[in-house]
Amino acid sequence: MTSIDKIRKPDHGGARSSRTSKLAETVARNLEERIISEGWPVGHPIGREADLATSAGVGRWAMREALCLLEEGGLIESRRGNGGGMFVASLPSTMVITRLSNYIDFMGAPAAELSILLAASDKVMIDRAASRMKAADRRELKEILASVESPVRPETIRSLAPIRPLLLRVAGNSALKLISGSVTLATMQACWYSTLADEAYREAFIPVAIAERDIATALVGAAVADAHVASTLFVSACEKLFRASANSLRLPGHTQAAVRAYELFPAGRPMKKAESVARHLREMILDAGWPVGAQLGTLPELMERFDVGRPVLREALRGLERMGAIRVERGIGGGVKVASPDPDEIISACRRHLERENLQPDEAHEMLDAIAEAEMRRGRPNGGEAELTTLLPLVRQILMLDK
Repeated sequence: MTSIDKIRKPDHGGARSSRTSKLAETVARNLEERIISEGWPVGHPIGREADLATSAGVGRWAMREALCLLEEGGLIESRRGNGGGMFVASLPSTMVITRLSNYIDFMGAPAAELSILLAASDKVMIDRAASRMKAADRRELKEILASVESPVRPETIRSLAPIRPLLLRVAGNSALKLISGSVTLATMQACWYSTLADEAYREAFIPVAIAERDIATALVGAAVADAHVASTLFVSACEKLFRASANSLRLPGHTQAAVRAYELFPAGRPMKKAESVARHLREMILDAGWPVGAQLGTLPELMERFDVGRPVLREALRGLERMGAIRVERGIGGGVKVASPDPDEIISACRRHLERENLQPDEAHEMLDAIAEAEMRRGRPNGGEAELTTLLPLVRQILMLDK
């Protein structure tokens, strides 16, 4: 199964429309598999619509619909102007991790659930990395650690950023990469909108950096137990940061707070106008308390509000549409309206990704067992803590590929 399988398409009626849709789905699936199997990088040109139609032996209408399906799925994007055309928009793994992290962010998962998943991911990551690490991997870790300043400052988190991707790569479990990547990204995105004062906000990242450094140091020395101790401190520090976020406290998230975070994490700053617009739209939805059905504005109104053209706005809306956070309605009374993300869509997209990555049953069960262990260690929620019902069942369904 592929990322176009569950995209909802309008029914225009008629046998011809049905035949074209089925053909377009087949063409889109074949093109997606080619992009993935041949490892086309982000920015790789897909080709001209007419040439693609000829190559696939189909008409231009069928190819146009196929490209629209892939664009709605986030795998490709269209660019206008000189040098324009269709291009690979994101790596499949990045696309799915971002989609799941955005869902976690929007649905307001309890801090306890994020900590359980982060603790479980770290356990699997440390155990697998320790058993699979080669001399070259240790040298790479040592080189990263050699660049880390002492004493640790909030900015140290930047030089430590390559550690976790390296350990996940060595660990080699696609379910681990998906869950760890999504939860870490969702936690960090929430922390951008922190309620802490400036100095307290900066200081809160020091224990995160120290713990991340100590995990890597322990693994370089094959001290697995020490790495697990450091991981416990890492998870605790991340949870404290998350609990101080506007997301966790159900408070409005202000752009100025994000600007402060960009100063500490320049890599998080939106690089494209569309990314900035998408972030502002996200703030609008969350600040309003997610009123499903509420209108954010018509396309012309939003174009004027953000001072962008239609192509930039459409690119900004695409990610939120894919997640189900908004829907774009046309005609009288239409516009961009708040919607409710469909968890079944998220589960399906994640499962398709794991199937493509050839996730083995024992790897899925390894993650499920680690989650159960972390949940047991955590115990029942405290009186003021949300019940653990939002995110953990969804993750378990993702990992139960045989269900």
